[in-house]
Amino acid sequence: MRIMIFLLIGLLALCNGHLYAEGILKDGRWNSSVPEMYSWGFAFRASNIPLQPDTLTPPNGRIIYSPDCSTGGLGELFGFIVPTNPAATFLWTGPDGFSTQQARFAPADTGLYILTVFLDNCPSIPDTIHVQYFEPPMVEGSAPSDFYCPSGGSILLSAAANSETLFWRRLLPNGNFTYLGDGPSLPVPANLLGLPTERILVTANGDYGCEGIDTIQLTRLGSINAGSTLLSCPSDTATLSAAGEGAFLWNTGDTTSTIRVAVDSARTFTVRVVDGTGCIAQDSLSIFIDQGAYVALSAGQAALCLGDSTLLRAAGGDSYLWENGSSADSLLVAPLETDTFSVIITTAQGCVVEKAINVHVAPPPIASLSISSNVICQGDSVRITLAGPDTLYYNEQEMPENDTLYTFLLDNQGCTVAFTDTLTVYPRPAFSIEGPGRICNGEQAQLIASTGQAGLQFRWNTGWQDSVITVAPLPPSSTYSVTATDPGTGCQSSDSLVVEATPLPPAPIVRCSTTYEEVFFGWNYDRALDYSMHIISGPGGTLLNDSTLRVPHLNPGQAVTLELVATDMLGCSSTILQECTATACQLSLSLNAPSDICLFPGTDSVHLSATVTGSFLAGQGSWAGPGILDPEGLFSPLAAGVGHHTLTFAYREGPCSIEDSASLAIYQPLLESMVECEASSNRITFSWPQLTQDSLYEVQVLTGQDGHFTSPTSFVVDGLISEEEVALAISALGGGGCGRIEVSKTCRAAYCERPARGISQAICAGDTTQLSAAPLTAASFSWEPSFGLSCTDCPFPMASPDTTTTYTRTATDTSGCIYTSTLTLGVEEWPEELIPNVLYVCPGAPFFFCLPDSRYEWTRVNGERLPGHCLSFPSPSPEIQGLYYFSAQRTEQCRINGKVLVVYQAAGGCGASSRRGNEIVTTGLKAYPNPAGSIFSLQGLELEPEEVQLLNAMGQPVRRWLKPGAGALFSLQGIAPGMYLVRVQTATGTEALWLLVQ
Repeated sequence: MRIMIFLLIGLLALCNGHLYAEGILKDGRWNSSVPEMYSWGFAFRASNIPLQPDTLTPPNGRIIYSPDCSTGGLGELFGFIVPTNPAATFLWTGPDGFSTQQARFAPADTGLYILTVFLDNCPSIPDTIHVQYFEPPMVEGSAPSDFYCPSGGSILLSAAANSETLFWRRLLPNGNFTYLGDGPSLPVPANLLGLPTERILVTANGDYGCEGIDTIQLTRLGSINAGSTLLSCPSDTATLSAAGEGAFLWNTGDTTSTIRVAVDSARTFTVRVVDGTGCIAQDSLSIFIDQGAYVALSAGQAALCLGDSTLLRAAGGDSYLWENGSSADSLLVAPLETDTFSVIITTAQGCVVEKAINVHVAPPPIASLSISSNVICQGDSVRITLAGPDTLYYNEQEMPENDTLYTFLLDNQGCTVAFTDTLTVYPRPAFSIEGPGRICNGEQAQLIASTGQAGLQFRWNTGWQDSVITVAPLPPSSTYSVTATDPGTGCQSSDSLVVEATPLPPAPIVRCSTTYEEVFFGWNYDRALDYSMHIISGPGGTLLNDSTLRVPHLNPGQAVTLELVATDMLGCSSTILQECTATACQLSLSLNAPSDICLFPGTDSVHLSATVTGSFLAGQGSWAGPGILDPEGLFSPLAAGVGHHTLTFAYREGPCSIEDSASLAIYQPLLESMVECEASSNRITFSWPQLTQDSLYEVQVLTGQDGHFTSPTSFVVDGLISEEEVALAISALGGGGCGRIEVSKTCRAAYCERPARGISQAICAGDTTQLSAAPLTAASFSWEPSFGLSCTDCPFPMASPDTTTTYTRTATDTSGCIYTSTLTLGVEEWPEELIPNVLYVCPGAPFFFCLPDSRYEWTRVNGERLPGHCLSFPSPSPEIQGLYYFSAQRTEQCRINGKVLVVYQAAGGCGASSRRGNEIVTTGLKAYPNPAGSIFSLQGLELEPEEVQLLNAMGQPVRRWLKPGAGALFSLQGIAPGMYLVRVQTATGTEALWLLVQ
């Protein structure tokens, strides 16, 4: 177990050697409990320590009151000491001079009770409580119904109470609660509930934390309840009841809310309830028998016909006893009439159950079947009769087409008897006359009496006795008939056919027209005739109308032969043959396109053209190839790009086509963007690509020093100074479409940045420190003098001089820029770069002067000591002016002393440098805001700054902005809080100001 100890920083009281805080912890802050004595709040920090008696921290007393919540009467007061301390004592005071030193007691009267804890005769902060009688909280909850619909909407619960603070909870089966809401009423969604019986608790809060509670009980509509779900023996009776009001339907077929059922084996009962609101609910409940016992008696068939048998089976018993004395679990019976069979079943659990089953026996029906003749030919009829002793079941005249087995089934209570007889039907000879019904005049026709039946005898009306006959009908028509006889059965059948003789139609006249791919046949059309076509040679055609045939998909010059047949309405026809030939191709093509183009920026597109002769129809041509923007011939050199390109024009006219191509060369001229510069601090190299058409390059220096070619496409200018500008004119001479091209290019030598000063330090004799100066990275380094250095050609040598030494470092970067920086190591004395002789303070501006980390002690002339490594004046005044001594304890054996004069500047003269020797002048330059957070801006600048630097209190640059522009915002992200110097360099000089970063 752990407690929280609060470390207080603020005003504390001292009692008997212990510190005591007069205040309380509230809302995460320490608030003074004696405002007239302490007007400040206290900040605190919490940490965890093990719980044990605390003999150092001053204790506090805390009161807990436990009243009689049922009556509102007086209860018992409890006192606690925080933190626990066995040496602390209690002192209670109350109304009418009451006092006691007990930890707990029952107050005798109402009033104000005060608890004070003492430790070493020092009192704690008192804790108080008003004890009084109160009205105990009471609440009564209600619901619109004792039942809830599990599939319905919300259930509105309400409560009447003598308290305004009510909250609702749902009691879970495991004894826990779920919070539902608060207020005098609460809609509870039905889908939140689900138990057969739901208990909703409503609680009213009263004085001293007392509570009044009421429970609302809701029963789920349709939930099933049984007196017992476990029966002792099979066939015992179970009583089941469904909750609610409305219409009930059980899976037993019962429609009452309560049912009584004899249960032979474990079974699940289901009920469906619909109440008056339309809510539909369903529930199931399983009834079991002790130890899984069950009995059953079944019959293979419960209804038999006379003479049938059925097998009775008993199950669930340890022994069985039938009426005939059999002890088997089954019994085969064949009763002559309806009868009841019973068996006594004894289960393994000792239950004795008698089960009975009824077997019904039905008698067979009585009738006779008769047919008037049992042999007929197809088409003849007979009478069929089925009659009983006193019932005529069937009496009809039938005309069947085939042999027929007549079967009549008579049923009595599911027992069926079949009555059958057979009727033989001989088929009549099956045949038909096959032959034309119409022929053209002068033609003969063959008529056939067609049949698949052998041995038939035929006789035509012409006297011909055969199945085939040839006839020549006379106009307008002739009728022919034949009779067939089957000698085996004597059955006969007849058929006849009328044959017409009609005249032939006149032959049509055919003409034709052609294109490259099509031939059109046309003829004189007669509405009284039908026309049929057949292509003798060539592809198939399409009939466009009654007198025109189109034959497509031909090759130019291909021939087509058509056979045209004209048939009249009587079927007589005349035929004609006609040949036609498609048109042949005769196209020629010429192109008009440039041979070469020079690709300048913004080069316009070119229109290409082509001429086609020998055309027969309207055709279509298109250009294709690199740079073609549209098929009509708009060519873009920019899209095609540099190189040799082939452009193709294709023309198509129906099936005829022709194609030709033209060659076009596109050359890339030298451009200013193609000239690249590689610059160091004293050298610029101009280079460009060798272009295909160029044979020679000439260079003229427009500004700057002369240079020389290092290759045909490279020109170098040496001997430059930092940021010196050189301008060239480059001429490219070549063939193709470009000719002579001239471009100009201006480049600038690399910029060498002016380095910052090195970092001076003060060290003790015999100490070793690392030297550093900007820039931190370069191609080479050189330190002088070498005295006391670990290396002279490294960026960060270790130094340990015997006396104060000034070092000079020279760094050369990859661009050829040379940087020289100096720094001083003061051996047991302060370098002047760190400590000026005079510090100037401006009125109204916070002043900070900080020395490197160490143990410092500042002392005024009057002996006043100022701790810390910074000399600071948040609100300077003239009284601060004077001489200050400081001493830095660097090690146990080394102390470095110094002094500085602080001068308070009048408002008119403020702005001079705070460090002697700096060439910094401040005018009206201001930083806003100051102190600053994450960003700041500069105000009062007359010119745009060339460079802005941020230096720390040691004079070391920590951030730099080049050409930030007027009105720029300067980011302080990543800058540690402290005092910084902002140095601004413009074209006319340097200005500086102090900036406090919070």
